[in-house]
Amino acid sequence: MERNLNLRKRARKLCGVLGILTLLALAAACGKSTTEKWQEQYDLGQQYLLEESYEEAIVAFTAAIEIEPNQADAYIGRGDAYILSGETEEHLAQALADYRQVLELDETNVSAYLGIADVCIRQGDYDAALEILNEGLEKTGENEEIADKIAEMESGNIMDSSGNARRMSSYDTSGTLLWYHDYTYDEEGRQASVASYDASGSQTGYVEMAYNEAGQNLVGYWYPTSSGEVGSQVIERDASGNAVRETFYDAQGSMTDYQINQYDSAGNQILSKQYDSEGELTETTEYEYDAQGKETRRSYYTPDGQLTGYYITEYGLEGKRTRESYYGAEGQLESYRTYNYDTEGNYIGSERYDGDGNLISSQTYEN
Repeated sequence: MERNLNLRKRARKLCGVLGILTLLALAAACGKSTTEKWQEQYDLGQQYLLEESYEEAIVAFTAAIEIEPNQADAYIGRGDAYILSGETEEHLAQALADYRQVLELDETNVSAYLGIADVCIRQGDYDAALEILNEGLEKTGENEEIADKIAEMESGNIMDSSGNARRMSSYDTSGTLLWYHDYTYDEEGRQASVASYDASGSQTGYVEMAYNEAGQNLVGYWYPTSSGEVGSQVIERDASGNAVRETFYDAQGSMTDYQINQYDSAGNQILSKQYDSEGELTETTEYEYDAQGKETRRSYYTPDGQLTGYYITEYGLEGKRTRESYYGAEGQLESYRTYNYDTEGNYIGSERYDGDGNLISSQTYEN
């Protein structure tokens, strides 16, 4: 109830600001032609979008629409600004109305079809997103951008326009679906929940995230790669924000184990001790870092100190992780995972191989 009240207050405040600033903007534009007035407000809205000043962008685009209601671009800009200003039901509804208004003006507008699909994706209605995209593909004469978005959705790995994963699917080496996860996000763009499903679409787990005032997560999630069933990870932090204890629960809510972590003066985790649900030490992990503070090695030991295996992490020229290899106690390569990025440096997936280089599984985010 308190959250809904805050949202209503915020909406009333935004409406008041919109009204006042729109009048001021229109007043300042006196003496210019209609085209010049519209262009000025539209350009201002685009500048605010670049600056991530979304409420101001909404004001500017609204002023442009008041000046010339039949210009589709201002509706596209305002729809984008509504989505980016905070993912609330109200903002999504307003964005959807703007995108649909564009189609009233121009049924071949690619951005409108993609915008409507993006709203549907954020609402978790993937069937509706595919429906509008297929309609757009027909109306726009097989537009490549729309076709690419359809292919992404049909792959089972779906992103929103902000680059957030909404669905992640895992496949075996033959391309058969094993399981998938669906994600939601809060107004700040943080993951709010994750639900896991088996290949038939039956839900196998669900976790709601929680954060402290500094934005650090207090409740996260984990899952075994074999089944993908998500369980919760409850995190206790010290005054510096370091996760000193992590307690893990399975999809049914039963505690499986917990770990106690230690950090160096730079805040790097250097040691963790894993305990089972009965409090018995099961494993110790040591971490090593390079001069830039990137983890390079993670070694695992039995309770009596015997090395059982270790990971070596490699990085590319831009400092992004490119490969993580697991070796047995005798130094034999047992498996490895490669990480992939697009031309802009965004993570788009990974492949896992056995020690002989045979593909075991893959996870892909296509955008």
